[in-house]
Amino acid sequence: VGLLPVVKHLQPKSSDGHDLLEFGIGFLAQGRLDLAFELLSEALVIFSQVYGPMHQATAICFSNMAMILYH
Repeated sequence: VGLLPVVKHLQPKSSDGHDLLEFGIGFLAQGRLDLAFELLSEALVIFSQVYGPMHQATAICFSNMAMILYH
């Protein structure tokens, strides 16, 4: 019997992390830097655990946190 397993690539999606990221960006646009920093910090923890440090979502989160620290 020539059975071969079919393996498909699965890219994990963190809806909680993306929600926190969008809320953080929204608060950043409103000028609420304290709330934006908290939300982006939580999103960064989730992204680091789900995606790892070398992912686009993690980099976007780092970029927005750097903008908050700049202001």
